[in-house]
Amino acid sequence: MPRMLTSALLLISLCFESAVVTVAADELTVLPEVIDGVAPADMLRHYLLAKADEAFARRSEAYEKLKTPEDVAAYQQRLRQFFLDQLG
Repeated sequence: MPRMLTSALLLISLCFESAVVTVAADELTVLPEVIDGVAPADMLRHYLLAKADEAFARRSEAYEKLKTPEDVAAYQQRLRQFFLDQLG
């Protein structure tokens, strides 16, 4: 095959392939552009940040309850036991 014909066929096949990929990507979109004010691409990040905020709030609340050295020692012991249990 002449080189020009081969190049033309390659170019045409690439054009058809990109058109098929674009159509296929459009058909797979099932979520709206925004859900509860968050784009689907940012949903996981938004969820994890909310969970982290909840955990920080719980930690701050527990920290504010510590008033005496005995409270601190008991808190440290609870945390130590928790982490030891998690490690197995």
